[in-house]
Parts: sequence; C-alpha cells; structure tokens
Amino acid sequence: MPKYKLTYFNFPGYAEPLRFMLSYLGKDWEDHRVSMEEWAQLKEKTPFRKAPILEFDGRVLHQSLAILKYLAHDADLDGKNAEENLQIDMVVGAFGDLASGYN
Repeated sequence: MPKYKLTYFNFPGYAEPLRFMLSYLGKDWEDHRVSMEEWAQLKEKTPFRKAPILEFDGRVLHQSLAILKYLAHDADLDGKNAEENLQIDMVVGAFGDLASGYN
C-alpha cells in the first residue's frame, strides 16, 4: 500500500476535502503543511506551480477537484454511471460557483 503525501498550506482551503477523504479511506498519509517561505522554494518544482499536490507511487497529482474525484472513486463514492457522475459534477460545480463569489 503506497504512502500518500499531501502538500498544502497550514489552513483548510482546497486541501481540506482531500484531508477528509484520505482519512475516510484510512490511507497512510502525511499532511505536509508548508509555510509561505517553504512554498516559495517548492513552488517551481510542482505542476503548474499550484497547490495542493498529492504524491504516491512516484506520481505527483495536482488540481484538488481531480484528486478528490480520484479518491472518491477509490472510496466507491462516485456515481455508478455517467448520469450519476454528471449529477455529482453539477452539484460540485454549483458549490464552486458559490465559493468563487466570495473571493
């Protein structure tokens, strides 16, 4: 079983659903919380210079929603067909739209 390493800042933000999902799955994972100073050095080595990132088995995943959907599949929390996945994506998109209105 691979060990997962989630890298993000020391606040909830985009990584919080990933932290919940990794815990829900019972994964062996490291919650690597970086300071802004650490991030300045690490940023250039990450995909698209964005966080969060999830590392395991030599892979580096990025884009919090894509990672969450990947983990949801592993937890059998995704839809059973394209229609159910569409419904899930629409709800997630609606929450994203609401959240972007507060930025």
